[in-house]
Amino acid sequence: MNDESTPKGAHESATTALMLAQPTDSPREARRAETALTFEDRHAAFVAGYESGLSERIDIEIEDQIQIRIHDRVRASLGLVKQYAAAKGPAWAAMIAECGEPE
Repeated sequence: MNDESTPKGAHESATTALMLAQPTDSPREARRAETALTFEDRHAAFVAGYESGLSERIDIEIEDQIQIRIHDRVRASLGLVKQYAAAKGPAWAAMIAECGEPE
C-alpha cells in the first residue's frame, strides 16, 4: 500500500484515524465511552445511596423515640410538681399553673 502515489506516513495516519473513530453498534457502548462508568460503578453508587438512606431513616426513628420518652418524662414531672404545689398551698398552685401555661 505504500507505493509511489501515496505520501510517506499517509497509511499510518489513516490507520490511526480508523482506530480512534470506529462506529459503535449499540447506544450503551456510546454512553460508556462518554461517561467511562461501568455497571458495577453505577450499582455501587446506588447501593451506597440506599444504605445512606437507611441509616438516616434509622437515625430519625431513634430521635423520634428519644423525643417521645423525654416528653413523657416531662409530663410526669409536671404532674408531680402540680401535686407538690397543691400540697403546699393555693399560692404555689397558682404560680405553677401560671408558669406551665403556654403564651
